[in-house]
Amino acid sequence: MSKTAFLLSGALLSLSACALEAQPNYTVTYPVGVDANNTMAYLMNWDSAEKVDSVVVSDGVVKFEGHIDAPMIGRLMVNGKRGPIFIVENGNIEISQDGNSAGTPLNDKFTASKKRMSDIVKEFNSLDRNDSIQAVKAKGLLNEYESLPSKTYADNKDNLLGLYMYMQGAYELPLSQVDADMASNPVLANSKQLQALRNTLAVQAETGVGKHYKDFTVEYNGKKEAFSSYVKPGRYTIVDFWASWCGPCVRQLKVIKELYAKYKDK
Repeated sequence: MSKTAFLLSGALLSLSACALEAQPNYTVTYPVGVDANNTMAYLMNWDSAEKVDSVVVSDGVVKFEGHIDAPMIGRLMVNGKRGPIFIVENGNIEISQDGNSAGTPLNDKFTASKKRMSDIVKEFNSLDRNDSIQAVKAKGLLNEYESLPSKTYADNKDNLLGLYMYMQGAYELPLSQVDADMASNPVLANSKQLQALRNTLAVQAETGVGKHYKDFTVEYNGKKEAFSSYVKPGRYTIVDFWASWCGPCVRQLKVIKELYAKYKDK
């Protein structure tokens, strides 16, 4: 084989591989009704809040088709309204009108978990908690309901269903626990939502009740002012953060000025 023919063959193989990689490997179908026809629907990355794809609703159905290299947690936005959350993965994903997803392994697990939580609520509400026997059963159901997200996470630590379930209780966790969980699980460590929450918890830990304030400096008209220059030992300092576009903030300035006039000497 000549060098030219060899190079051409290699190029054709590369093109074939690229074409194969570009082949759609998932579809998402969601019936929304003909009233939504000709409106825009978006497929969002739930974790990063980025738009992944868009389509126009036709025949009362939202349908996405595309290629994904790794699964992601998706969310549909239809005509400006938030829609179902599901797992975008290889396969044909069917989302029912009530928002349940099916057709792929993680979506089947996700829907089974949501169904169990719904069944627990129904059974709990049917019980007479004034009856001692039923009250015990109700307590057991409540414990199961509260522990189900963490149990589902424990069973799915290596996939995105685990991440979604972890996030359901993450806002109640201390910073130390979040740090330990992120260090031990790459799925959590790579989550944009959890990274943002972790940063928020870190700021709260640094500026919470009993912590020394964090000094900062602002510059206006060429003059720099440090927050620390206004804080006097043994005196209270009220700090008001506001924005010019915030109507209630601007109206509150009058009250702040009145408080200052009344208490500035104290």
